[in-house]
Amino acid sequence: PDLSIVPGAHREYKPRAPATTAVWDTFGLGTAMNAAPGTVPGLALRLRNPAGVFTMSLPTTGYDSIRLSYAVQRSGSGAQQNKISYSTDGVMFTDAGLATATTNLAIESTYYIVKHDFSKIPGVKDNPDFKVKIDFAVNNTGTSGNNRFDNFRLNGIKK
Repeated sequence: PDLSIVPGAHREYKPRAPATTAVWDTFGLGTAMNAAPGTVPGLALRLRNPAGVFTMSLPTTGYDSIRLSYAVQRSGSGAQQNKISYSTDGVMFTDAGLATATTNLAIESTYYIVKHDFSKIPGVKDNPDFKVKIDFAVNNTGTSGNNRFDNFRLNGIKK
C-alpha cells in the first residue's frame, strides 16, 4: 500500500527511554483523506504507546515550495500532542519558521488533515538531507493507545 515517488525516502520509529522498543503496525482501513488522486484507501500506519519518535527522510532534491500534509487520528489512550520539527542537515532538528509546530489531537472517530508549510524556510528546498520528525507528548507513556497516520504527502514544485 505504500506509494513513493521520492527517491531515498524512508521512515523510522525509535523508542524513547526508558522504553526499549517502539511498536508500529498497520491499522484497519485507512482513509481517502489527503490521498493522491486515484489512490484507493489501504491500511493506515499505527504508532503505539509508549510513543517514540517518528522520523521521515524526505529528500527534496530538484524541488522547492515544499509542503507536507497527512491524515491523523488518535485513539482514546493515544498521545494528545504531535510536535513536528525538521532538519536540513539530517542531524539537528528545529521547528523554527513553522507556523504550527504542535498539533493537539482530540479523540476522533474519523481522520483529519494536518498541514505544514516549509516553503519559506531556508535550506529545505532542493535538499537531499531534509528530514521531518514527529515527537509525541501528553498521554504518550502508557502501554495502550496509539496515533494513526495515513497518506503522508510531500508536495513541491519541480525546479
